Amino acid sequence: GPPGWPGRFPEESSSLTLNIETDRWPADMEWYWQQQNTTTTNMTILQDSGGILERAEYLYSHTFSVESNSTYQLVLSDSYGDGFFLNGWMTLTGANQTILFSARDTRGDVQDAANETLLASDLSKGSFKLITIDVFVDEDGSIETESVVQE
Repeated sequence: GPPGWPGRFPEESSSLTLNIETDRWPADMEWYWQQQNTTTTNMTILQDSGGILERAEYLYSHTFSVESNSTYQLVLSDSYGDGFFLNGWMTLTGANQTILFSARDTRGDVQDAANETLLASDLSKGSFKLITIDVFVDEDGSIETESVVQE
């Protein structure tokens, strides 16, 4: 079966993987991955969720390749505004088992102490209307992220 938390990791250092484990209401949620044009700063959508995530309690994983000296943005929205409820979660991962961003509903979770710090990394409540993650890839290929969550 699909791996559980935190999902899959990309094999290449020039790639990122978006993992979304849907909750019981997957159709509320959609995402898109876009790149910023360096001169015009306009965003171009490179890939999207096709509008809707259809399967409940299912792990979707998408790997994106990134170029050095580039800016990308991941936008994840929940039309109902409750984000991940109970079993749902998402991670944006990089090579070498790096978790760049995570969101999970930790209500009702029983975790060991080591795992709890991992879950609390960004958005432990899980509820959101919109998550925007800016991804900056430096000249040497190193990756930094900046995230904004609208709850």
